[in-house]
Amino acid sequence: MGAGGRPSWVVGPYAAQGFVSGSNGFPGFADYTAGTWRRGNVAAYGDVELGGPADRWMAGAALRVEHFDVIGGTTNGKLSARYRLSGAVSARGGVSTGFRAPTPGQQNTLNVQTTLNDRLELVDSGTVPSTFRAARLRGGRPLVSETSVNTTAGLVVDAGPFTLTADYFRIDVADRLALSQTFTPTPDERALLLSEGITSAGTLTFFRFFINDFSTSTQGVDVVSTWAPSALGGGTVFSFALNHTRTNMTEETDLLGPGDVLALERGVPRTRWNAAVTRRLGRASLLGRLHCYGDWIDLFDARFVSGAEAPILGGRYIVDLELGVPLGAGVTLSAGGQNLLTPSPTATKDWPRPSACRTASSRRGASAAGTATSAWAAAGAVKARRRLPVGAHDGPVAGILASTASHATSSQPWNTSARPTCRTEGARRRSPSSAR
Repeated sequence: MGAGGRPSWVVGPYAAQGFVSGSNGFPGFADYTAGTWRRGNVAAYGDVELGGPADRWMAGAALRVEHFDVIGGTTNGKLSARYRLSGAVSARGGVSTGFRAPTPGQQNTLNVQTTLNDRLELVDSGTVPSTFRAARLRGGRPLVSETSVNTTAGLVVDAGPFTLTADYFRIDVADRLALSQTFTPTPDERALLLSEGITSAGTLTFFRFFINDFSTSTQGVDVVSTWAPSALGGGTVFSFALNHTRTNMTEETDLLGPGDVLALERGVPRTRWNAAVTRRLGRASLLGRLHCYGDWIDLFDARFVSGAEAPILGGRYIVDLELGVPLGAGVTLSAGGQNLLTPSPTATKDWPRPSACRTASSRRGASAAGTATSAWAAAGAVKARRRLPVGAHDGPVAGILASTASHATSSQPWNTSARPTCRTEGARRRSPSSAR
């Protein structure tokens, strides 16, 4: 990583007047952050699979041994099996272990960027390596590999025009990697950061670092089904996909605040599903699809504005319609509309929180009219744009529901043209250091 131009990161003469250092928005990478970091690893992998007569059963095993020059060695394996219960129904399951080594970027990240505080003031926020002395004073330590244990069990039905897969999954992650909560540097910590070369530490309002001293458990179900009824001539296909996922912290850390924990556990809808129907019309095909995204919590609001009192925002239904005409040679011309029923967003400069939500004044002792609006503005809700639940794109929404435990982290949700339904979760949240 190379350094940016000196004017983009140096502390200028106006810093004494309260201006942030370097270029506005995202200061350049300083010369003390420039460098080259390498990662080397070697691995051996093998797998074996056995099958019974007439494909009645199958069993498989895999093993991977790997060594990293910085992280050390790791051994992971997988066992899987499938058994046909009848001509159309099979049971399947598996158990495996996994790991994820921290990247050189996570181990060596050192940057400063300009952001907004809850009073809409421009401030400098820095991300420093977890091994810096200032980070160590807050509990930072050298990063280690994430490890996981994954289990799954389910049924498969293949009855010709009707198919169904239904699976339960559980993923237990230890030493999970994440960014810590933000800390306000004390004078001693600011001096340490300056001594370690961060020249912009004099104007730094917050800093944070990567951690992996907590554990989580994610479990849920995936259901995917299709049906092409023969009574409709086989030209109509109904499909349905559902995912329900819950994530909970199983080992807590003092380096994440209650809002960080809330964002981790509720930052994506727990339930998502879609139902679609495709009808063949001669050479063309017509697709109609309904998506549903359940309740969720705004990540930015929970982590940086409202904390554990961030409201739970109501879900959304999204309707798509598409007409496709094959042109030959694998080329199809499609025309349609996505998110058809959502009205155009309305620019609303001063949109306070709905009355059903707890106002910012009760959290920070400021005026309800001013601070509530500012807090919502800091969360990005005052911009004239359509905002949809996580897992949907900001604007057109395409594709069926991903049936995985991992969720997309696209732009955060809200349609500013309508008031959301919401309720606070703060009464149920506890400090991460308290017993669960």
